[in-house]
Amino acid sequence: MHEKPIPRIKMSKRQRKFLDSLGRRVWVISPVTRKVPSKRIYDRKRPSGVDDWSLSFCRSC
Repeated sequence: MHEKPIPRIKMSKRQRKFLDSLGRRVWVISPVTRKVPSKRIYDRKRPSGVDDWSLSFCRSC
């Protein structure tokens, strides 16, 4: 026997949520959760840039 599809109006909230999530799985990484790191926060791994500029300035002297 072939089951008839249930209309969306009669589905439970959980079933509707599941169907909606199946249609949304386009992105590998969610672009909403990614954010640009702030420049004002101290990051030990980021090069300061001041030392590189002063070295290049002295080389041209």
